[in-house]
Amino acid sequence: KIDQEYDLATSLALLGRLRTLLCHFDEADRAYEEAISLFRVLRLAAKHDQLQAIDEETATLCDQSIKRINDEAANVFYFRGKLYQRSGMHEEAFRWYQKSIAFRKRNGASRQDGCVRRVVQCMKNRSAIERIVSA
Repeated sequence: KIDQEYDLATSLALLGRLRTLLCHFDEADRAYEEAISLFRVLRLAAKHDQLQAIDEETATLCDQSIKRINDEAANVFYFRGKLYQRSGMHEEAFRWYQKSIAFRKRNGASRQDGCVRRVVQCMKNRSAIERIVSA
């Protein structure tokens, strides 16, 4: 069941990306929200399983599951930020980019990580836009 929910969450994330590309922003946002909700439930279930683990091997598997879920959630946060950026909602975009970086760092990603670099670049672009607008 957990694998099915994980597959559904990743499919919803992909659907959100496709709807963003088609400029169906409201539908994309709903797909991302559903994906985030599923990842939240999956993370809680994996943490619960980790606490109930009877041996080291099971605990390690749960830890790997949590990292995989967090990575996918970070991707959804990044793409939701891109959605808001394309919609001109830069403050919302910035907030989702920050969440993406926080999840990546929680999983041990460095500044050299591809997703972290993409998020930092988007945040730099936002800072440049703000300087132009406020000038």
